[in-house]
Amino acid sequence: MRGLPNFGNTCYINSILQIIFNTAGVVLLAKDSEIARLYTGYHSEGDWSPDLLVKFIRTSNVFSGMQGDQHEFLMELMTIIHEDQCEKMSFNLVPYEPLLTALDTAALQSFQLNGLTGKGENLKNCDYGYMSPIVSAFTGQVKAETVCPCGGISNRFDTFRAVELSLPSTGSAPSTPSASSTLEECIKAFNTPEIIAGYTCDACQNATNAVHSVAFWRLPPIMIFTLKRTGNTGAKNNAVIQAPDILDLRPYVLRSSKCSPTYRLYAVAHHSGWANYGHCFSSVRKNDIWYTINDGNIGLLPERQNSPTDYMYFYERVPQ
Repeated sequence: MRGLPNFGNTCYINSILQIIFNTAGVVLLAKDSEIARLYTGYHSEGDWSPDLLVKFIRTSNVFSGMQGDQHEFLMELMTIIHEDQCEKMSFNLVPYEPLLTALDTAALQSFQLNGLTGKGENLKNCDYGYMSPIVSAFTGQVKAETVCPCGGISNRFDTFRAVELSLPSTGSAPSTPSASSTLEECIKAFNTPEIIAGYTCDACQNATNAVHSVAFWRLPPIMIFTLKRTGNTGAKNNAVIQAPDILDLRPYVLRSSKCSPTYRLYAVAHHSGWANYGHCFSSVRKNDIWYTINDGNIGLLPERQNSPTDYMYFYERVPQ
């Protein structure tokens, strides 16, 4: 763990790099790329050159000169890492088809086509995909279901790398915190069915009011939750969300799995200030000790507390 220099409005980049580079299970192979050299330099012993960070920022086109959003940068960073580190792999459903339900088969095919893509290639009708640390550590899957009053059901499977959660109240000025809630309540709201007006059903061909719901189908080793703190008005919601140290996702998963649905908080990405202006930093747990990492400064955090600056939560799976 080391500090990263702020070159002017690059705190959002630093805060996410600190978390990803300190995520267990995410190891980047040494390759002829700026992200791999930055990762190797970050984890090297002794001094390292800040030029590694400068070169990564310049060559990756992730910085426009203005402060960016941590969630958006994380998505860009994951694409960069995936395309740099991915390796071609083959997959074959045939041996498993007798053991799979129709939904299992649809979910697996969708994950292969959408979760294992790489280098801009379309995997439709292909018997291969691309595995990477991003796929193996961060990529999960949800099932979206739409039910028509006639009984017709439409299912769709989508992959995710971070789950965006709405807050229970409207935005407010940074100086006026909104009402508190819990992360579990935000996840429950994400799973709560909603009415879709004017839905055209494939079964009855009528435009009706259908019920739409989303639930987790495949949970990755690392679960990331992003709070939607900025609404349509541009105001920032500073609600203090009560995020537990141990998170049980069992109530929100549709299928049983051999993998544990219990997760432990290991990092938080913070944003202080207004929606379009402020400062980004991070908190990371290493060896059961919390650290606050603010650009080049690293300090001990005696006790992690829920804060209106909490923006993104990073949870790692607890083995069964």
